[in-house]
Amino acid sequence: MQKYILIVAIMFSFNVNAANTCGDDLDNNCWDCGKTAADNCTARLDGTKLTITGDGYMADYYTPSVGVSYRQEGAVERPWGNNITNLEIKDGIKSIGIYAFFQTKIDEINVPASVEEIRGGAFQSITPLTNVNFAENSKLEIIGGGVFNAVPNLTEVNIPQSVKILGANTYNLSGINSVVLNDAVFADDNNYDDGYFHGLNLMALSDVDNIYCSDAVRTKCEEYFNQAKFWENGVYYPIKEKATLNINNADGTVDTYQYGSDGAAAIYRDGKLKSYKGKRIFTIEEANAVAGDKNRVSITYK
Repeated sequence: MQKYILIVAIMFSFNVNAANTCGDDLDNNCWDCGKTAADNCTARLDGTKLTITGDGYMADYYTPSVGVSYRQEGAVERPWGNNITNLEIKDGIKSIGIYAFFQTKIDEINVPASVEEIRGGAFQSITPLTNVNFAENSKLEIIGGGVFNAVPNLTEVNIPQSVKILGANTYNLSGINSVVLNDAVFADDNNYDDGYFHGLNLMALSDVDNIYCSDAVRTKCEEYFNQAKFWENGVYYPIKEKATLNINNADGTVDTYQYGSDGAAAIYRDGKLKSYKGKRIFTIEEANAVAGDKNRVSITYK
């Protein structure tokens, strides 16, 4: 269960067990950024460029601009502020902390292969961000809630095949409207807390219009869409009220599920309309019309 508490000042102490590259600059423009005393992580600010080095996990931060903020146990105030324009994360770092770069001015982020988890809101509300690149042989398994939330100029991101978990509202209010889901997120051994279907939070794709799955995970992908939700104007609706689900079949054909707000689904294979579970189904135009008008709850067919 998430807890929200008032922000309080917490001293950011030096990690005596980690290799320190700050020298005399510790707590000036260079900080220990390890999550625990055993983690080796150093953040150095040079003008508006921040460089993260080490071989451990980053601490979870809040941003001062949030006011009342979601706080992890042990969270500390982010010391480098919002004016960063250039970020370099060295290979060896294993996680990127909560809200670590929230509302900064970075336009490109390169995530090294060593990163296993990007925690909630890490890249949230970075308006100039246009590119997020992942290194080859990435070890990334978890993308936390809202990581790409409110990043309007990010229109494309190539998620590594290693990713098994997507948190709530991962792409909400971003420029991304199409997502390809890796088969790995539907793995049977993905056991997570309530609110997840296999590796997908039920609101993971809350603001995404087009989702692509492979034929290998067809059943699980459809099951997810039957219970997932999206957020619009302060209200949760079933995701099937707006989304298009595309399933790439092993034989090269594509099934397209266009959902409307009465729950009926239009299914197309290679552009040809098909019936679905005996229901009369929408054309693409009909489904779009209904999905865009919350006052219409059904369509009458002759």
